[in-house]
Amino acid sequence: FSTGSVSGSAEQGLYLVEEVLRFLDKLVGSQGPLSIVNIVGPARTGKSYVASRLLGSANAFELGHTMNAQTMGVWLATRTLKGNNATILVLDTEGLDAHSGDQRRDDGLFLFSVLLSSFLIYNSTGVHRSTDLERMEYIVNLADRVETGSNTKQGQDFRLHFPHLLWLLRDHFLKPTIDDKEVTPTEYLLHKVLKQGLEDDEEIKYTQRAILTFFRSIKCFALPAPTENIEILKNMDKATPQVLNLSFSEGVQELLYQVLREADCPKKLSNGSVVTTIAFIELMRNLLVAVNDPNVVINIPRLTETVQKEIWRVFEVDAINSFVQIVKSFAFPVEESELVAAASRYCREDLLREASDKVLSLDDQQFKILYEQLREKLIKYKSDADHSIIGGEILWYLTENRKKSEEHCRRRFKELWTPIERKLHNHNNYSMEDFKMDLTSLQSEYNSQGRGPAKLRIEAENLEFLKQQQSFFSNLKGYQKQLFDEEYKTEQERLRIEEIQQQNFELLKQYHERQKSHDQELVELEKRFKKQSEDVQKENKERIAKEEERLQQFMKTRFEEDVRNSQETMRIIQESQKLLTAHMEASHAQALAALKEIANKPQIVVVHHHKSSCSIS
Repeated sequence: FSTGSVSGSAEQGLYLVEEVLRFLDKLVGSQGPLSIVNIVGPARTGKSYVASRLLGSANAFELGHTMNAQTMGVWLATRTLKGNNATILVLDTEGLDAHSGDQRRDDGLFLFSVLLSSFLIYNSTGVHRSTDLERMEYIVNLADRVETGSNTKQGQDFRLHFPHLLWLLRDHFLKPTIDDKEVTPTEYLLHKVLKQGLEDDEEIKYTQRAILTFFRSIKCFALPAPTENIEILKNMDKATPQVLNLSFSEGVQELLYQVLREADCPKKLSNGSVVTTIAFIELMRNLLVAVNDPNVVINIPRLTETVQKEIWRVFEVDAINSFVQIVKSFAFPVEESELVAAASRYCREDLLREASDKVLSLDDQQFKILYEQLREKLIKYKSDADHSIIGGEILWYLTENRKKSEEHCRRRFKELWTPIERKLHNHNNYSMEDFKMDLTSLQSEYNSQGRGPAKLRIEAENLEFLKQQQSFFSNLKGYQKQLFDEEYKTEQERLRIEEIQQQNFELLKQYHERQKSHDQELVELEKRFKKQSEDVQKENKERIAKEEERLQQFMKTRFEEDVRNSQETMRIIQESQKLLTAHMEASHAQALAALKEIANKPQIVVVHHHKSSCSIS
């Protein structure tokens, strides 16, 4: 039920198991939002069993039966939990402070788990004591390995980027009390274990402060012991519910409900874009590079930027590969409009915007730059006014198609001309009238069988070729040179006009596609602006509500400096909302004006016919 996603020894460092990447894509697809639940904690405390039970099994993750740690690296369950808002992935992480581990590895594993997760379960055993915090150096060490790019008074605002924390207290049999009053496990954790001023040890104070200020929210869940039977404990993966304590089984079920309820929220990057499979994979890749080098400090905004660039690169690769696969299915030669339509299908601005909005958080200017880069990689025009194709993936296929068209049309004309040529060389009882009938038949056959962009050009060359053959048919009965010359000129003019009309037909199609794209983009721009405005207001309301909740926590735990900072943060959020709304409105108006200017710009298409011309504007 599980597969190793991140593995490696202390000497090697951690590395990504490539097989998992293919599995992930099949498991949840590439577009759906993900929530990542990760269970961490000291070694040999039953993390793998709890992770398995979250998935409705006792052995989704392999359990150990000795003093040696069983899980090495990070393991991904092949089952998922289906929430209303996200697909929930469950990860099981190697035990911290394992016999085979070291502090640097613990720091790296914890850093990886924190930055990858949206919901972190910290699994430990026994009764909460503030002295237990002495062994949790890896939490304090996070501050040395992460930069948030925040300009707040403290310089860092980790909780905006770190996950929600659920401290799972295992084998807990005592009722938590404060001053002889029974309290919830969460209240005991916040007001007894993490409360400021009860300990003189500076290391413990640092850890208390780190836990309270780093995570989005903090809750505690107490789970009683599964059984007192040692033999059953050694084989928990085979234990049935009947042999386990009822209070434990009920507690596991309650824990599952709580995780499903609280973890059913997509993980987001620092710019607000949701994490999908692509983002999850790239996040793992980039985190591992930093985690394996203890001297690297992870800058969250730069990490987000790197991940988003890679996601867009995947967009580009998918679009180009899809175009190539479609084109390879064509039976060359084809009309050039089919190739252009295929390329345009995979760089439609409105569809790319819709797809990118699901996994990226780009403003209109950022998207426009990336979109233009992608479009030019597929199909590059000489200019907005001149739609001559001068580059892009399509150019090679256009060149190859023209070559194939020329070869096909020349070959087909030769096949049609050869029997007529034989009649000319042996012209007994072969008249000019017979010759004209054969030419009419040749033209009809060629028009139906000639294909591709070279068709009209080769037909014009064939007309010139026929004129050069006059010495063969000038002796035919009924031949009149003046009449032939007039018919030749008429046919020559017909072909010239048809070729120009064909070229302008292609230009018109491209113009209408362009106009259609701009109309669609105007509609999409209005829809995006409305949705972005609503999202910003909703997100800021949630941030203020959470900040008010944390303010109450700080007031209870006597972190006076944090109380002041939290109040300042709320003020900054409110001010930034006003500035952001004003910026969005200005950006929207600018983009709208630019699109309307492009849409209203005259497009000139000239069709030359003798000395007259017409234009479309």
